[in-house]
Amino acid sequence: MADALKFAHRSNLDGTTDSICCRCIATVATVYDEAELLRYEQHHICGPVLGERFDGTKPPSPETVEEIQDWQIPEDCQA
Repeated sequence: MADALKFAHRSNLDGTTDSICCRCIATVATVYDEAELLRYEQHHICGPVLGERFDGTKPPSPETVEEIQDWQIPEDCQA
């Protein structure tokens, strides 16, 4: 993922901005000042379970399929 975007940013109605990891789809941070996101993004480490699940190296267990079936990869993360 060297050339791909690593984090997508989403603006919220309350004036905050979310940073979403494009690999594990976790919300890394929610801040009012978008300039603060870089600090959080630099320290983010994908959880091994989420990373494996979204990289396709490990299929989700039946218990979690319902939890993730409605998730969508942010448009900024798509090639």
